[in-house]
Amino acid sequence: MNNTEKLAAALVAQVQDLDDAAMDVFTNFTLDNATGINLDVFGVIVGRERSSANDDAYRDALRGQIRLNRSSGTIEDILEVLTLVFGASVPMALTEGTIAEFEVDVLTSITPDKALRMAIAVGRGKAAGIKANLQFFDATPTFAFDGVGGA
Repeated sequence: MNNTEKLAAALVAQVQDLDDAAMDVFTNFTLDNATGINLDVFGVIVGRERSSANDDAYRDALRGQIRLNRSSGTIEDILEVLTLVFGASVPMALTEGTIAEFEVDVLTSITPDKALRMAIAVGRGKAAGIKANLQFFDATPTFAFDGVGGA
């Protein structure tokens, strides 16, 4: 191998290293694929700290924050944010109240931490001057009489 071939081989190796690094950024620096510190960078960009969440939970929180950042404050926007953050597994009903008011009913038991995060998301997402009510229902059965007329 002559000197020209050696120089070309060295340059090609460096170009390949750069190509590999660029491909790594391209594939790993997306919200769906990012993990660890790369996911934390997304949090800084969108304004959402990680706290103690694992990558999957933090990724959901980031999706909700991104949607919240793009929200116009409509109740549909808020419901979409809540669904992104808490998933479709948390059944919710939304009703419009009187002028400039709406209510979100959470139709299952949730943890106090989740209720607090939900209240914060609604508070940040609603438009100024709009009243938002959150109601949480316990999924445990309530007391009721069985039968009619003492039967």
